[in-house]
Amino acid sequence: MPEESGNQVGKLPYPALAKLVASIRGVRWPSTVIGPGPGEDAGVVDLGNCFLVSHVDPITEAGSGIGKLAVVVSSNDVAVTGARPRWAQVLLLLPKGYPLRQVENLAEEIGRAAEELGIEVIGGHTEYTPGLVKPIVAVYVMGCACKRCLVPTGNAREGDYVVQIGSAAREGASILARDFKDLLLQRGVSEETIERVVSLGEMLSIIDIALSLAEKGLVNSMHDATEGGILGSLVELALASGKLVEVWRDRIIVEDVVRSVTSAFSIDPLRLISSGTLIATTSEDNLDEVIGEARVHGLEASVIGRVKGGPPLVRIMEDDRVVEIKEPPIDEISRFWV
Repeated sequence: MPEESGNQVGKLPYPALAKLVASIRGVRWPSTVIGPGPGEDAGVVDLGNCFLVSHVDPITEAGSGIGKLAVVVSSNDVAVTGARPRWAQVLLLLPKGYPLRQVENLAEEIGRAAEELGIEVIGGHTEYTPGLVKPIVAVYVMGCACKRCLVPTGNAREGDYVVQIGSAAREGASILARDFKDLLLQRGVSEETIERVVSLGEMLSIIDIALSLAEKGLVNSMHDATEGGILGSLVELALASGKLVEVWRDRIIVEDVVRSVTSAFSIDPLRLISSGTLIATTSEDNLDEVIGEARVHGLEASVIGRVKGGPPLVRIMEDDRVVEIKEPPIDEISRFWV
């Protein structure tokens, strides 16, 4: 890790991350279909009759609701690769003196979330860890995809349309509304708006729509917009696919209640963690069916861009201004925990 990382939080810069991945990968087994790489959140192993898809993610930038978030976020990343989440292992790292009753509450929250998604917790580890100021939960989720259902993030094709399914920044806005409610009230956001935004945190699973699109063969690539928000997920898709992704900013869906929270904190909702927002690329032939499938699932959809040949980056078109992004941005929520 470069010494000049300073006070950076969140993901490592891509050059540093690539160097680390090369150092720690170990042996290469022929059964590995997708290993670690830019933009690919899930590993894929060929088991013969199916693909085993797995992913792990920690929850580090939320103070409440972290058990459910941890289960949902990792499950989404498995589902967007075309596999139904089935099994999980849970890592709980607890601050010194954290009350056992709160540990039990956290475990119950994780269990409820897993049951709702049809997931069995098959193991894990729990410990009190020196130096922590709040609990950290990491959930490792596994599932199996049929051979025709696999959807790598790095499979976006030149000419594809980029489709956003579900509003941006729901996750980040709901975290801020729960953890910084008093500050939002001081800044003029109403109690009713805060409650509505908090409730958005219950609607972050994209498992059903992702699996439907994968099983029907309607998409070439998918990505859950987690850390770095919509823009972060688009950059990761571009890097993984080796393509230029052109995006029209005014077509990106952001709900008014979410903007109320982000405006109160002067943050960009497109750079705010957005689990539950699905980014997919699809051919012109399948475009209408993808949008129709989203509506069947009760989700809003918008065509926000195109995949083009060119260097792997995101080109944002906004009025007469063009901005190019080559690396995922630091998530806006990180400034609240520095």
